[in-house]
Amino acid sequence: MPKKIKEPIPDAAIIKLKELSGKELNYQQLCRELGLVPKTSNSKNAQLAELQKYCELERIAGTQRYFIKQVYDADIVDLNTYLDTPEMQLLFDASVFQAFKENSNKPMYLSNTEMLHLFKEINDNFSYTFNPRALATINRNFVYMADMSKIVYRILHQWTRRKIDSMDNRGIVLKGSGFRAYYKKEIDGIVYTVYQNIEPNSDVEKRCQRVWVAALSELYDTNYVGNLDIGWMPENKWLEFEALIAKHTKAEFEKEGYDRIRRVMILRPMKDEDMEKMMAAVQERIGQLGLINAEAKRKVLMTSQLDAVCTNTQRQEFIDYNMTPNPPKWFNESKD
Repeated sequence: MPKKIKEPIPDAAIIKLKELSGKELNYQQLCRELGLVPKTSNSKNAQLAELQKYCELERIAGTQRYFIKQVYDADIVDLNTYLDTPEMQLLFDASVFQAFKENSNKPMYLSNTEMLHLFKEINDNFSYTFNPRALATINRNFVYMADMSKIVYRILHQWTRRKIDSMDNRGIVLKGSGFRAYYKKEIDGIVYTVYQNIEPNSDVEKRCQRVWVAALSELYDTNYVGNLDIGWMPENKWLEFEALIAKHTKAEFEKEGYDRIRRVMILRPMKDEDMEKMMAAVQERIGQLGLINAEAKRKVLMTSQLDAVCTNTQRQEFIDYNMTPNPPKWFNESKD
């Protein structure tokens, strides 16, 4: 397979990006506004990945349009460039191989948060930060973390997905998508939400696809025929979509008791001997996999996107509680 050559984004296009912040454009319009030559297939994906070093660019779910959410300051551009170095990519490669090894080389089903857990960018506390009421119960001074976590999650998720996409493009993992179904289960008088990963190409997966398409069709008031792996939605639209998913799931899976489904990433491994070679190369060239966590923390400390929602002291406190292996306090009191 020939190696794809990354074409740098011209300075004039980077300057023009700031004028497009907050706008929706299709790919051809985006290229025309920035003075870029439109690409196709993998070259198009590579071009969009380069643009994402300079701005938060999201494809709008159910459309072929892109939304420029924010243009990054120079410090974040420099950090994104560093994080895209071959050495950093190698750390991500090795972390995935280590996870496969610990999982007996079985396919891994990953939610977005589990993906960040895999690379040890966050700890178990992080999930609590999405719920302001839960934070207030733990400590009312932690409530600021709810606003902060939305931004941190978005930054880390975008960074990590680029690394996994690179693995998939190079053929060292096989990336796919699937479904996870949730249901309630009572254990010792306490009702828990548990889940089941749905087997790909099964009859149950086909029913999940039917639920997903039905919800999207109702959301957009049309017969949806787009990609099931939807992109960004405004928060109010996403909440509406989740309600529709729950409604259609309960109707379709009344007998099974599923009350909602979600899309998850599925990663499949390469050969055992190739993984061992990669792990040895990381140890020799770079060192410990914990460097990913260190860079994730640095990304949170440096990003100007957090300036409006937290102080520098709160940034460090957020990192201490939600991104270190041994935080000052576990938000789940059942943990040691």
